[in-house]
Amino acid sequence: MNKKGFTLIEVIISLAILAFVLVALGQVAIVIIRDNAYFEHRKVALELAQGTISSLTGLPYDSPMLSDEKGDSTFLDNPTPDPDNDGNVYLLDKDHNGVYSSSDVNDSGDADSGIDHPSGNTDYSSIVPIEVVTPVTYYKIWGIRNLAGMKEIVVLVYWFEGKSTRPHSVSLTTYMRRP
Repeated sequence: MNKKGFTLIEVIISLAILAFVLVALGQVAIVIIRDNAYFEHRKVALELAQGTISSLTGLPYDSPMLSDEKGDSTFLDNPTPDPDNDGNVYLLDKDHNGVYSSSDVNDSGDADSGIDHPSGNTDYSSIVPIEVVTPVTYYKIWGIRNLAGMKEIVVLVYWFEGKSTRPHSVSLTTYMRRP
């Protein structure tokens, strides 16, 4: 008897191979989606940092927004959301309203590590340090260093992805000459 077709064993093996391939493709798709989300958040953060740099360099040289309040270069030498490495970032939108207030300071020790702005001593109303770009909240901080005839400006934007407690960040540095 010569029957054409597949045996049950052949069908089961084929289905097992197909399932293995589909699971592998699913994992690849998940990684691609996650990476795309990260790069989109990074792009937004870079745009926010560039906008802040543009706003700051458009201010008068002696503006309070361009003052070196802390006189500490820790943040400037290593721009990070957590300069003292204690696991807490300086700003955290605790009331989830997308606006900076003194109640949003999460780690005052970080502020004393060379982060000059935002600070309660300066009128920062022209640059909102916290911006919500759905569904992510971005935090902006910056430091100023007075050099001979110029100022170094370092802007850091950081954000959290998902339920992660580890922030992602981007930083930009520029120099402003005395007029």
